[in-house]
Amino acid sequence: MDTCWLGTLDYPPMSVDGENITVTHSTVAYFGNAGITTSGSIEVSYCHVFAGGLIGLDTAGIYTGGYKAAGTHYHHNWVHDMREKCMRSDDIFLNITIHHNVLFNCGEPSGDQRKDGVGLIIKGLGHVIYANTIFQCELVSRCMPACASPYKPWVCKDDHCPLLIMTQNYNTFYFNNAQLNQTGQKCGCSAKYSDTTAGGKASGIFNGTYEQMKLSDVKHLNFQPTKDSPLVDAGVLVPPYTDRHVGTSPDIGAYEYGGEEWTAGCTGCSKSIDEARGVLFD
Repeated sequence: MDTCWLGTLDYPPMSVDGENITVTHSTVAYFGNAGITTSGSIEVSYCHVFAGGLIGLDTAGIYTGGYKAAGTHYHHNWVHDMREKCMRSDDIFLNITIHHNVLFNCGEPSGDQRKDGVGLIIKGLGHVIYANTIFQCELVSRCMPACASPYKPWVCKDDHCPLLIMTQNYNTFYFNNAQLNQTGQKCGCSAKYSDTTAGGKASGIFNGTYEQMKLSDVKHLNFQPTKDSPLVDAGVLVPPYTDRHVGTSPDIGAYEYGGEEWTAGCTGCSKSIDEARGVLFD
């Protein structure tokens, strides 16, 4: 699929439901609610999603959820300039793999009354989340709850309801991700649940701003770390996920110094933030 959606306010501009389907090299922009929604074991890769959630509430640039979505794979995507969340896996969800994504400007414009700008939301359990770069989020970079999953009757089908997860993300692995140092929001937990510690087994995490990450040229969508970046060779080895790393150890984040300079979006679409949505960085 090699497509470009611009100017639409439909909900959603791209919705995919099924098994073993791949959405790739697509640009989805200027939409009213969620951008790409998936249900089933769907792969979304090398897509550029931006300027979304312009009308609706509780939105995300790339979204999935529910027990049907087990086996989902999101990788090598750019998602930015969302009014709320950038990437989200929702309630009663098992076994998603998310890696090599760049998520930024989540919750734009800054100061929006919704105050729900989150880079990555991961609910459920059994996930593998690694090598992502997340920055410039209005609320938090990562929302990964450790509380029990809430009961939501609309996920039931034919009088069958999935078992509630008593401790979300207890077996989720989260490693080699670059983010701001905000990870402890409750993220949909009951108001009675006071522990804001993020769930998951985390390692090889860099906490800092995008300036501290020392990325090559954010304005022109070059997110590779510079030679003197603290991300270089700072990751942990987790076979087989890090087997192709460059250097003495894996880098933290979606790109490696000296590695592949991959890009996202449809052929011939914007190659700089200026082209995509005006000047965001001076």
